[in-house]
Parts: sequence; C-alpha cells; structure tokens
Amino acid sequence: MGGPNTRLFASPKTRAVVLITLLHAAATVGAFVLLFGIGMGRFDTGQEATLFEWILEGFVGVVFFPLVHLAFLAPRGWFPGLWGYLPILVNSALWACALVAGWSWFRRTNS
Repeated sequence: MGGPNTRLFASPKTRAVVLITLLHAAATVGAFVLLFGIGMGRFDTGQEATLFEWILEGFVGVVFFPLVHLAFLAPRGWFPGLWGYLPILVNSALWACALVAGWSWFRRTNS
C-alpha cells in the first residue's frame, strides 16, 4: 500500500535509468577527483603523466561528453556552488536513457 508516487519506479526501465544515472555520476565525479588529485600530486615535480593518467583522462573525456563539456563553456555564474553538479547529473541521465534505449532496441531486434 504505497502512496501516489509508488508507481514511478515500477517500470524496470525507469529503475535501470535511475541506477545507471547514479552510477555514471559517481564514476564521473570519482574519476575527475582522482585525476585532479594525481595531477596536483606531480604538479611541481616536472614528471610526465603516467599511462594510468592518460587512460583516466580519456575516460573522463568520454563520460563528460556531451553536456559537461558544454557546461564548461557557460559563463562562470550559471552553476554556482553545488549547482555545478547539475550538468553532471543531467549528463549522466542522458547517458542512462541512451544506454537503456539502446539495450531495449538490441533486445528487440535480436529476439
């Protein structure tokens, strides 16, 4: 006996989109923070970036596509403080919708 919003997450696709959005956002923020920390750790040492950093930078570039890259181009005041996480969440939701739609299409065409 749930309230009026209990049917919101009744669909497996909706649950998948929410789960993938949260996982994608966590991976995006975690990878960016890790990459930033590693880069700052060798900031004044003159050392070259390691292979792991190159791979992590490529990963961050892919998961930031397309909306987070565009948010970096926005004027400074558009996403102040914690609002800076909004483009990451919207980008992650876009990725999640695309992945779930792609998976649904793949299952439909191959069954």
